[in-house]
Order: sequence, then C-alpha cells, then structure tokens
Amino acid sequence: MTTVLVSSRNPVAAGEPAGEDPVDRRLSRTPARIYLAIGTVVIALMAFGPAWLQTPMMLVVVGGGLTALHVGLRRNAVPGASAPWRAMLCACWLFVTAMLVRIALPVTGASPPTNWALIPDAVVLPAYLLLGAAFAGMLRRRRAADDDPARVDAVLVGLAAAFMIWTFLIVPSIDQHGLSALRVANAFFPVIDVVILVLVSQLLLAGSGRQPALWLLIAASSLMFTGDMLFTLRDSQLASVPQHALDVLFMATFMLVGASGLHPSMRTLTEPQEVEYRDLSRIRIGLIAVMVLAPVVITALQPHTTLLNDVVRAGLCVLILLAVLARVVRSNNSRARAELATRRRATHDALTDLPNRELLTETVADWGDRAAGQDLEISLLFIDLDRFKMVNDHWGHQVGDELLCGVAARLSGQVREGDGRAVRKAVIGR
Repeated sequence: MTTVLVSSRNPVAAGEPAGEDPVDRRLSRTPARIYLAIGTVVIALMAFGPAWLQTPMMLVVVGGGLTALHVGLRRNAVPGASAPWRAMLCACWLFVTAMLVRIALPVTGASPPTNWALIPDAVVLPAYLLLGAAFAGMLRRRRAADDDPARVDAVLVGLAAAFMIWTFLIVPSIDQHGLSALRVANAFFPVIDVVILVLVSQLLLAGSGRQPALWLLIAASSLMFTGDMLFTLRDSQLASVPQHALDVLFMATFMLVGASGLHPSMRTLTEPQEVEYRDLSRIRIGLIAVMVLAPVVITALQPHTTLLNDVVRAGLCVLILLAVLARVVRSNNSRARAELATRRRATHDALTDLPNRELLTETVADWGDRAAGQDLEISLLFIDLDRFKMVNDHWGHQVGDELLCGVAARLSGQVREGDGRAVRKAVIGR
C-alpha cells in the first residue's frame, strides 16, 4: 500500500481583506431618505387633505416616483444587472399611461365598470407582467441554491392566497355577474397578484441579506395586493370602496417603488445571496400550518356548489399537499448534502480539494489494521516542492496557490478511477 504526500506551506497573507460590503459605502442613502420623508408627507396630504389638493399631490407622487427610479438606475444599479429594474421602470410608465387614459376618458373609470374599462386594462395587464418579470429577474440573480426551502414556502403562500381569492372573490363575482370578458379581466389581476406575492415571498425568504430596498418593495407589493383586492371587490359590487382610498393605496405603492430604486441597497436585489439553513421558527411553522389547514378546512365545511368551483378548490388543495411533501423531501435531501459537505470540508483541502492530513491519518490507521492481519507492509512516498517559498516571496501567494492547484491537478490525473475510495493515493498538507 502506497500513498503520496505533497508537503508545502503557503500561509494566507496578513491583512488581506475579508470581503466587501455588498452596498458601496460611497453611495449615499440621504437622497432615498429625503425622498421617502417627502413622499410620506405628500401621501398624507393626499389622504387627509382637501379634495382640491388630491390631483396635484398625485402628479407629485407620479413624477417623483419616475424620477427616483431613473436616478436610482443611473446611480446605484450594477452594470449588467439592471434589467429587472428597467423592467420595473417600464411597468411604472405603463401604469402612468393607464392613469392618463382614465383621466382622458372618464367613462373607463365608471363604477360599476363597463366594457370601456377594458381599454386601460389592456395597458395595465402588460405592466403587471413586466412587474412580475422584474421580480423574477431579481430572484434568479439573488438565489444561491436550487434547494432553497424559500421556494416551497413561497409556493405555499401563493397557493393559499390563490385558494382564498378564488373562494371569496372570483367565485362570488362570477356567480353575480357571469363570466363576461370584463369579469375575466378583473379576475385576472388578483391571479397576477398571487404570482407576484410568490416571487416577493421568495425574495424575502431566500438569502441572508434583507436590505432596505427589499423591505420597501415588500411594502409596495403588499399595498398593491390590498388595492387590487379592494378594486376587484368594488367592481364586483361585493363591497363599497371609495375611489379615493384606492388612489391613496396605489400612489403609496408608486412612492415606495421609487424609494426602493433610489436606495443604494437596491443593487443587492440582483446579487447572489447565501442561503441560510436554520431551524424553523414558531412563527414560520404556524404560518405554514395555517396555509395548509385553512384551504382544507374551508373545502370540508363549505357545501357543494358548482363543478368548476369544486374542481378548482380540490386541485389547489392537492397542490398544497404536494408542496408540503416537496418541502419535506427537500429538507431531508438538504440535510444529507450538508452533512456530506461538512465531512468533505473536514477531510479535504479547501484550495486543491485533495485529501488533507486528517484523512491521511485515518487512511494510514485503517491500512495498519488491515496490514497487521494480512502480514502486509505500508509504504509512504513524500514529495516536496523545492524553492516553493521563493515562489511565494517573489510572485505572491496567489501565484503560489495557482502552482499548488497545478500540482494537485497533475497528481489527480495519475490516480485511477475508483482508487480514491479504496486507497487514498494523494494527500496534501499545507
């Protein structure tokens, strides 16, 4: 039995930076704070001020939000990673276009709505799709692991919300007004809200960094979700909601989106984040339990209605149960992979990924036990790198690391497939 030990030392240089703050310290947060303070005052004036002040305040919010997003893109966005924010900016411009259409054609904003409402809806629908694409783009860049449990938790949130919206909003609207083109359009917006809610939930649950820009977007999405629910209830004549209240909610959403783009932490929403694996808190366990049990209980207690309603509710309940099963499977697989990764970090060199001294000790001890019983001998071959210290001194530790990796690659290339399990042929010690 023979093993090869490469002996060398390449200590990490003292004073090497441990890492950089994901938010550039040179980017000031002051503009975002000032904008947020002024925007809050403007929204308050719009909500509680005289009627003649509402339209000017709306114009201030719209102009300020668009300006904040434009400025934020120029000041804060990371080159090559600004596509999600540009999609969000385009969505805001479409929302403004729909608002101008409603102002130019008052009949499109009548309540109860008429088919004229489909004109601004044709502009608002692409805006929602762009908004969803923006959040999806942020999530794709931010997420660091495919088995992040936030994915399943966010899907559970979305499925539970979809169940509630279908049961208490869409079905009553269809029963009262029929499945007309206008009803389908109005019902489609809550569905998009559910998709956006799933994406925002993943942004919140995924990653270890929750920056102010993310919290501002979460607040904006919550207000938009609330506003759309109230808007659908009003247009379905299921509740009486003043238009003024809806305007305040949507303008507050617009203001918060602008503030998130102006804050320097907006760049962290398009940067990869490490996934945190931790025990579930009691609050998170309780929320998961509510999201799983509520649809099942409602389905069991509500009497039979129509075939379409029963099929949709049963389908959503099945999807919720499948999501819970997926979470259990992912959790088990993640734990197994984490244990394997921990074991490998303890027995392999971080730089070259070759077995380290600890694994050499274990291997030699195992060989010794077998050799004693089979009357065998153990041979160790030590290989050293001459003048390696000179490489570090003259060209730096980075070049020294590259040399070690090159030697490790050559040694690994000489090992036959399967030798790594039976006999540890190459062990590095630094």
